This record gives sequence, C-alpha cells and structure tokens, in this order.
Amino acid sequence: MPEEKINCRIDYEAKDNPKCRIIVNGRAVHDFVADGNTETFCFEVANGPFDFRVLHHGKDMKREINKFVEIKKIYFNDIDFKNMLWHTVQEPDLPKWQNKDDYKWEANLYFGHNGYIEYKMHSPILDFLLEYHTKGAKVSSNMGSYNMELLNEMKQYFSKIVKEQDEKSQ
Repeated sequence: MPEEKINCRIDYEAKDNPKCRIIVNGRAVHDFVADGNTETFCFEVANGPFDFRVLHHGKDMKREINKFVEIKKIYFNDIDFKNMLWHTVQEPDLPKWQNKDDYKWEANLYFGHNGYIEYKMHSPILDFLLEYHTKGAKVSSNMGSYNMELLNEMKQYFSKIVKEQDEKSQ
C-alpha cells in the first residue's frame, strides 16, 4: 500500500518542559519536550484514514502543578489546520478520585493534566485539507464547482436581472 510522507509543525505555549508524544494509528512517531514554542517532524501513513493524536504525559500532578502545554496551531505540509484544530475532545488522564465528566473537555487544547487530543483524518493529506477548507464554499462554474443548486441559484439571479433590464428598455 502506498505511503505518504507528511511534514508536521505544531505551535504551542508551554511551561516547565512538559513531555509530549505524537501517535499515528496507535504508533508513536515523535517524542519531544515542549521547551520552545514550535516542534517540527515528519511521519508516514498509508493512503486512507488515520488517527492523529497529540499526547501530554509524565506530569506529576502533586509536584508539578504549573506544568502545561497548550496547542496553538497545527500545520500539515505547511497548510494550517485552522478551525479543525478545535474539533476534538480532550481525553484527560485524571486521578481516580476525579470524574472527567465534571468538566467539559470539548475543543480544549490546554493540557494541564496528562491526556490527549485526537483527530480523524485521511491521506492524501492535501485532499483531506482541501475538502475540509472548501466544504460549503460557493464558486462559479469552471472553477471546480458542479453544485447544481448553486448553478440554478445563479441562473435565477441573472435571469431576474435580464428580465428587469428588458422591462426597463420597453
């Protein structure tokens, strides 16, 4: 099965050097200590669906209370993930006495606890990002759209203008 090499960049804010791991389809592909504000790496995936997980781990909740990492942006092959960054649910690794249902973990990119966020994606990554970023976009024909609803809407609009112009000229 053909594989695609994907270049990834994660921009983040962090304190006290948290440990992070990138996991793709259940396999660790990159480990790093968040001691700057950006991390760049590559990974390979087979064409088709894949899971992309950002994991914060190794924090001692009793001794390292200020340690955190917050994801700011993710780029795949230099293309900004943009709003899809927020389409995730954080899965925290909480102490046994704490119920994760006590908090809302949707669209939470701040890791004060050990835990992870995960995205369902597919390769080729360019097709996936193009589909995501242009979903619902209206473009005229010969520019990549064969949306019949849009074309009919445009036809009605221009037909109305032509009819109004014809009535004025009579």
